[in-house]
Amino acid sequence: VGAHIAMHIPMNLYGFMKGKHPYISMITAFVVYIAALASTSRNAMLFGTVYFVMFLMIIIFSSGKKRDVLIALGVLAAFALIFVIIFREQLILIVELYLNRGMGDNGRYPLWRLSYEAFLAEPIFGKGFYSVDLYIPGWVVDDSFSIVPGSAHNTVLQLLATTGIVGLIGYSVYRIATFVVTFRRASSERLLLMLGASFIVVASLLDNYIFQLY
Repeated sequence: VGAHIAMHIPMNLYGFMKGKHPYISMITAFVVYIAALASTSRNAMLFGTVYFVMFLMIIIFSSGKKRDVLIALGVLAAFALIFVIIFREQLILIVELYLNRGMGDNGRYPLWRLSYEAFLAEPIFGKGFYSVDLYIPGWVVDDSFSIVPGSAHNTVLQLLATTGIVGLIGYSVYRIATFVVTFRRASSERLLLMLGASFIVVASLLDNYIFQLY
């Protein structure tokens, strides 16, 4: 859930750079970022923070809005301090949840290993998205069919296991094409849009957002 929330950070910061109401966009981006952190998703915390800072740097150095960014950040910092004072007990609980989770894989390592083994068994075309060989206890709730395929929590391993080298090549060609379109006539606007879209791609190295059909 956290990463789904954090995906909205780039578009709001883009609104700060290009929209008619930049300060509203900045406040919204900050609120979305806080909501992502409150979800206690380590994926959201990691990539949400990286993209939030990266977008701010791009806006400061490429849009000529350095003064506006600093003013907005100053106001947000003041509100953040007030927020921390008012909700300090709840924030302490959230921090404790992060610390208790630590750097554990949360079940991902077995899924990655299983996906890699599935790829080795069928390296050319993979085992298919709905292969029973890819399901392990804890990965699915029951044996009933679901339109959403089993998740490897990593796009590359998911493609290798289910579509093999052929599928991964097709996906790579598509991704390369998006970069070519972005940089063919490079601009700060196109760069921001590309980075916003890339959030899903990067976050999907730890969760399969690309394959979540719902």
